[in-house]
Amino acid sequence: MSDRITTGFLTDRGLKNATPETLNNALRAVLKGMTPTAYDDATTGLTEREQDVLRAGGLRLAKDFDEDPLTTTVAKYAAIVSRSHSVKEASERLGTTSGRVRQMIADGSLYSFLIDNSRHVPDFQFARNGLVPNITRVNRELDPRAHPVAVYNWYHTPNDDLFAEDHPDRTLAPLDWLNAGYDPRQLASLAKQL
Repeated sequence: MSDRITTGFLTDRGLKNATPETLNNALRAVLKGMTPTAYDDATTGLTEREQDVLRAGGLRLAKDFDEDPLTTTVAKYAAIVSRSHSVKEASERLGTTSGRVRQMIADGSLYSFLIDNSRHVPDFQFARNGLVPNITRVNRELDPRAHPVAVYNWYHTPNDDLFAEDHPDRTLAPLDWLNAGYDPRQLASLAKQL
């Protein structure tokens, strides 16, 4: 694949309304808000003996991943930003007023985050006809300072404490749990730990 990202490529990956320009702008906004980070080699400051002890304990000191985890996080963050709604857009989608959406944000029932004084309401909270069932109950238990990627990952990653009643060997992600109509109290309890 070429280095140029096409709109079709983005659409195929769930970024329906994203153009390469929109995604670049979201990425620029995300990067602008980040603290500059310097990477050091994992062995910096360690003697050979200390490195040997760490290796003997099972720690891998060599970089063994193909992608930079920070790059992956930034890209995911930019995708979340590009798929988020403004307060006005969220109110239109919910068929309510902007004031009501701001109330929901203030009481924690609607998760959002700020970038450069712009409020972003992530799309994953929405269903076809409103919000994901009981998500407002769960959102109230989230730490409002939680990073958007951490919240996104938590909602989308299967959790060992959530399993389908008819398939106890199949774990569910919190969003799947809510969409299946399971008791949100168990999920709300887990949300406090994020």
